[in-house]
Amino acid sequence: MNATAEIMVFKTMEGDFTFREVMRDTDGDICGIAPHDAAPMGETLEGLAFDLGLFIKALEMPYLCEEDLEYDEDQEVEMMEVYKEVSGGNVH
Repeated sequence: MNATAEIMVFKTMEGDFTFREVMRDTDGDICGIAPHDAAPMGETLEGLAFDLGLFIKALEMPYLCEEDLEYDEDQEVEMMEVYKEVSGGNVH
């Protein structure tokens, strides 16, 4: 499966805002959401600054609201497995 990852602001069912990595398939549909919050990181200060820029850009885009997602429990597990299989995390 070919997929791309992006950082998005994510609103949880509890109403908290965080950042998550979101995987999209070639049609642009969401095919995976990271199970944990994302944070900027880098091997150098310049790398960290670049990564931070991606998070700032995410604040300028519409956010993904957990309550708007439609999936059942089996599909939720499958989405997390797709995320792990394709990206392994921190692909931004």
